[in-house]
Amino acid sequence: MIFLSNVFIFHLCSVKRRFFMLVKLFFGGTLLYSALFFTLPESLAQKTVSFLMPTSLFIFLTGAFLHFFFLFFYLYCIQLVDRSPSARMMIEIEDSGGKRTDLEEIKQLYQLERKVREELEDMTALGNLEKEGDYYRVTARGRKYLHFFKSIRDYLGLRRS
Repeated sequence: MIFLSNVFIFHLCSVKRRFFMLVKLFFGGTLLYSALFFTLPESLAQKTVSFLMPTSLFIFLTGAFLHFFFLFFYLYCIQLVDRSPSARMMIEIEDSGGKRTDLEEIKQLYQLERKVREELEDMTALGNLEKEGDYYRVTARGRKYLHFFKSIRDYLGLRRS
């Protein structure tokens, strides 16, 4: 439901504070789900599920979805902790002598060229890019990855930049 609301709102409306809108959708969806869960009679929910698919398949799909969701969340958290510039800068500042750092020291740690080079190395190691001399080319594997996420971004109406 949140996914459909996201698609509907972001395709039809110009939302400036996307994150806050997503949080509102999440909590609104949670409230709606809770209301339906506690007000629908159990027999009606069972009949609806049984009409659509066997109960054992429904249970399996629910478990598979939860497993995928938790795996995705775990991987996303690792990526966020590892790649978040804000968190990494605060760690560097806290770990520095005197627990403070000036702007020039931070600029040295986070040079754009270094960041881009590390990202390109990671994508090459993952097989999404291949290096030919000084040039990079998207591999067949990278193209699949690119098309998958590009189609999701387009579907959700996310900006290109």
